[in-house]
Amino acid sequence: AKLSDLKEPIAPTTYFSFQQRFYDRFSIDEASYAVRSPLPASSLRPSIERAIAAINPNVPVTAYTTQDALLDRNIGQERLLAVLCSSLAAVALLLCCIGLYGLIAYDVSRRTSEIAIRMAIGAQPADVARPILKEALGLAAIGIGLGIPAVFGLERLIRSQLYAVRPNDQSVLALVVFVLAIVALIAAWLPVRRALKINPIAALRCE
Repeated sequence: AKLSDLKEPIAPTTYFSFQQRFYDRFSIDEASYAVRSPLPASSLRPSIERAIAAINPNVPVTAYTTQDALLDRNIGQERLLAVLCSSLAAVALLLCCIGLYGLIAYDVSRRTSEIAIRMAIGAQPADVARPILKEALGLAAIGIGLGIPAVFGLERLIRSQLYAVRPNDQSVLALVVFVLAIVALIAAWLPVRRALKINPIAALRCE
């Protein structure tokens, strides 16, 4: 059973009557009771007090709490760290999208005359978009190739900081790869879409 900390390993445990004081460290000065009920916790207090008073009216009831409150108290720091990491990850993903968009947009602007010539001689929009999108996916693949080994390298550190988190979860890694690929395609598609609207004659005249 996990007695005081969710992060501690499960140890063999023996339960016995509270009146059986096998060790000196046990005391009957105070006791804790767990109540399971489908009712809201706020409505249970009068019933609990009446039940305890029926057994012994001299026993004071000093504190009430819920399992959710105990859970929040136990892993509150881990939850805060998880929220912080998720927020930083969202900011990093946004910066990645903006940076990739800027890079592809700059590359497309440099290749305006090339795109205009290719479209003027009959290139289809898919033929123009394919190499640009492939370049964006290549950049995303480089980032994924560098990031996934780093995750496995930092596995022990991540496990120690976040409760019940498996850094090598294949479904999570697959989702990350999918999201990064979608972000790369969206960031690249915007400048590609603008490039496909280029008037070949006007672009060549400007050159």
